[in-house]
Amino acid sequence: MWPCRTLIRGVRECKTAAEEREVIAKESAALREAFRDPEAVGYRHRNVAKLMFIHMLGYPTHFGQMETMKLIASAGFAEKVRGCECAGASPGPRSTYLAFPGPLAHSQRTAS
Repeated sequence: MWPCRTLIRGVRECKTAAEEREVIAKESAALREAFRDPEAVGYRHRNVAKLMFIHMLGYPTHFGQMETMKLIASAGFAEKVRGCECAGASPGPRSTYLAFPGPLAHSQRTAS
C-alpha cells in the first residue's frame, strides 16, 4: 500500500484513464485489506484520507463508511476531526446519519 503522497503522484503520472482506473483499483483493494487487518488500526486515519482522495476522483468508496464512523468514535481528537471531514465529504446514497458530523466534533472539542 502506498503513502497518500505517493498515491497522488501515481494517479497524476497516469497517461490514460485505464491506467488511472488500474492504480485506483489496486489501492482500493489494498485499503479493503487494511480495513480487515486488526494490526492496521494505527493507520486508519491515513487510510481514510486516501479513501477521501479516491472519492474526490469520482470512484466508489462506500466500503469505507464504517471506518469513517470508527474514526468519529475514537478517543483522539485528530481522528475524530478526520472522520468528520470524511463523513461530510463522502456521504453514501442512504447515509443520512453521516450528514451532521461537524457539531459532534465541535461539542467534543469544547467539552474537554
